[in-house]
Amino acid sequence: MTDTILNYVIGGCFTLLTSLFIYLTRSIKAIVSGTRAMLRYRIGYNCDYYLMLGCITIDELGELKNLQVPYKKLNGNGKIDIKLKKVDKLPIVTREELEHIKIEKFSK
Repeated sequence: MTDTILNYVIGGCFTLLTSLFIYLTRSIKAIVSGTRAMLRYRIGYNCDYYLMLGCITIDELGELKNLQVPYKKLNGNGKIDIKLKKVDKLPIVTREELEHIKIEKFSK
């Protein structure tokens, strides 16, 4: 009888742990997918913005490259790499020059 009870307890624990593992695996996949989507959106949006302006500051370029690191680790696709290569070719300007360019572009 003790063996039967022990088998039920062990079986129940195994079922509980399996369910917990499945739940955690699905949750982690959802978090990874969501994080990758947010990074793709943010990097893509910023790349398009600076490509439209025609220049970028060194700080902003560094931030984009910093965002690219986790995006690649989360198996992000190559579309962002293509946009970042285009942004890499933009002229580097100071923050003040960038503000002046924004005023010119958006005041028309």
